[in-house]
Amino acid sequence: MQLHNLEISEEILDTLVESYDNNEKAYQEEYGERYEVLSQEILELKNTWTKEQEEHQRIIQERNDNLNRTRQRDTAEYKYDLELQRKLASDEYAQQEKLLYKELEELQQEMEKQWTAREKAISEREKQFE
Repeated sequence: MQLHNLEISEEILDTLVESYDNNEKAYQEEYGERYEVLSQEILELKNTWTKEQEEHQRIIQERNDNLNRTRQRDTAEYKYDLELQRKLASDEYAQQEKLLYKELEELQQEMEKQWTAREKAISEREKQFE
C-alpha cells in the first residue's frame, strides 16, 4: 500500500518520527543560528545608532556653545562700543563746554573792559563839565 508516494510498512511511523525529529533539530539549529546573527546585527545597529545619537548631541552642544560664545562676544563688543561712544560723546561735550565757558569768560572780561572804558569816559566828561 502506498500513500503520497510512501511505502506503508510497520517501520514507516518510526521513520517518519525520526525524520521529523531530524528536521526539527536542523530547523532549530538554523533558527538558533539565524536568531544569533540577527541579534548581533540588531545589537550592532543599536550601537551604531547610539554612537550617531551621541555624535549628533555632541555636534549640537558644540554648535550651541559656539553660538553662546559668539553672542557673548557680540554683546561684550556692543557694550564696549556703546561705552566708548558715550565716553567720546561725554569728552566732546566736556571739551565743548570748557571752550564755551572760556569764550563766555573772555566775553565777560571784554564787556567789563568796555564798561570800565565807558565809565572812565563818562567820568572824564563829567569832570570837563564841572
